[in-house]
Amino acid sequence: MLSIQHIEESLSRAYVQAVAGRAGVIISRPEYDYGVDGEFNHIESRKSTKSIAGQISGNRKFQSKVPVYFQLKASIDWTVDNQFVHYKLDVENYNDLVDHEQYGGYLVLILLCLDPDSQKWLELTEEQLLMRKCCYWDYLTGPKSNNRNKVTISIPRTQLLTPQALEDMFCRVKQGLPPK
Repeated sequence: MLSIQHIEESLSRAYVQAVAGRAGVIISRPEYDYGVDGEFNHIESRKSTKSIAGQISGNRKFQSKVPVYFQLKASIDWTVDNQFVHYKLDVENYNDLVDHEQYGGYLVLILLCLDPDSQKWLELTEEQLLMRKCCYWDYLTGPKSNNRNKVTISIPRTQLLTPQALEDMFCRVKQGLPPK
């Protein structure tokens, strides 16, 4: 049987894959994890230059040149207030997330907040597949931390990872703006 950490990771990947699939966004994952768990790629279209009997055959789909990279976390150790979800992130991960130049693109944190009771994480019936709680995302900025272990971050509760949130991210990055 998988460890709890691997089960949490599997659920976070499934959540992100489902949201990206609904948004029509491709996810790519590196073979090895060095601070980036994956990237979102927006699909765009252009008129096809091929013609059949002199007619344009339709739109040609292609992957956007500007990915949004992500680091994925899943945890039962988070708190919430009226405006924010608070999470203690390992300082190494925090420093990776604020050091944007090393990735040559935009790197966001995605946090799957899980219920402390693992029996509530996933429920199945013939009618539905229900995953409890949700993912929040954030584009962290600021100086690197000198902390030894953890940095408490506060993610606005309005930043749920949804298909619309992914669309909004890509609208901003296409304009050269950070996802936030």
